Amino acid sequence: MNATRITMTDIKVLLLIVFILSLNVTNVKYYWILGNLLPDIIAFPFLLITAPIRALATIISLESSIALSIVIILVYGRTRVKAIYEQIRKKRVFLDKVKKLKSELTAFLPEQANKDRLDFNFDVVYLTLREQEKFFEEEKEKIRQLEEMGKRRFASILQRFNYILGYIDETIRLVKKKAPADLAQLDLNNRFLLPFKENMVIFMQEYNKAVNAIEHGYISTKIGLEGEEKVNNELEIFRDVVKNLGSVRLEVEGTTVEADHIVLAEKGIFCIETKNIGALSKGDTIHISKDGLIRRYNQKGQSQVISDFISQVYRHVGIIQRFLNQELKKIYGDIPYIPLYPIIVIANENIVLRNESDIPVVRTSSLYHYITSYKSDKKLDRTYWNDIENILKSNDKGPKAYPVNKYADKMRENYTKLAEQISLFSKVYDAFKSI
Repeated sequence: MNATRITMTDIKVLLLIVFILSLNVTNVKYYWILGNLLPDIIAFPFLLITAPIRALATIISLESSIALSIVIILVYGRTRVKAIYEQIRKKRVFLDKVKKLKSELTAFLPEQANKDRLDFNFDVVYLTLREQEKFFEEEKEKIRQLEEMGKRRFASILQRFNYILGYIDETIRLVKKKAPADLAQLDLNNRFLLPFKENMVIFMQEYNKAVNAIEHGYISTKIGLEGEEKVNNELEIFRDVVKNLGSVRLEVEGTTVEADHIVLAEKGIFCIETKNIGALSKGDTIHISKDGLIRRYNQKGQSQVISDFISQVYRHVGIIQRFLNQELKKIYGDIPYIPLYPIIVIANENIVLRNESDIPVVRTSSLYHYITSYKSDKKLDRTYWNDIENILKSNDKGPKAYPVNKYADKMRENYTKLAEQISLFSKVYDAFKSI
């Protein structure tokens, strides 16, 4: 039997074995090379076998090489396909988030935002001072409830708003970079949130204005009524000497005139204007100069000019006395002219009063003394008292009703609308955060 000759294939295999042994086989390409030639290596011990057996080994080697190659390709391909699939999945998830964001943002587009602007055109009601007292008490309670509902919530959001806008701005740049086509129709920048921010800022401003207006209205009404009540109580003590007709409002010659109190006394008819200035402070000073300028000084010496109510009192006195004398002549014919005397009463006993004018300005406690000691050559005969009362009361138009804004209901309505917008904003914010 002839010895088997060493072929080039045999040499190739031997060299490959040496090469492989000198390497750290860590890379897949080496595995591929090895996979292709491994059957030849396995078949090497049989190289000395007869040619038919060697030929069979060659065939087996070829088939094994092909099969192993297919396996390697399938394994590597599956990994690559899985990576591509994961990339596509992440892209789809991102686009779904962008789609959701687009849906949430539509509520903040300019055309929609303009529709959702808050309305601060407050309804107006006309109420007397007595009615206003109860009205403002109810308004305060409604505002208190609204305070509990969400003022702090709004204040907190406003504090965070600039931070949120910055965060959203960064997210917008990311979205535009990753999916510009998907958000091309939306002008995405911080301007899309400005109407919302505007609503919040305006709401807080109007809310504070409303709270201050309600509180001011309540205090002013209460102070005014307390001043009038003090005068009524003082006059009631001396009801056997003077007759207090209370508040009287007349319409004369197309003009409305009003007196806080009309008092009948032996010395004449007195028209009283009550001012409860400085009721909430102590140590303030009211100074009336010789020319009738009224100035108020606080304890620090700071001053402010008070509206001229003196000329208004004298104007009312002139109109009322003319009307009254005309009506008395209809009853008695020729009757002596009956004058009215103005008195300004400062109902706050704690305020310092300095009056340099000849205008009668007195405290509540001095009112009776001023009336009974008034220097006048004329006396008001008690015969006329009932007729004077009947004339004034029969023509009395009742307490004047003043316009008052209904703040609380409108602010609650705006709160509800803004709360809905906050809910939408939260969804947008969450949508941004998810990207």
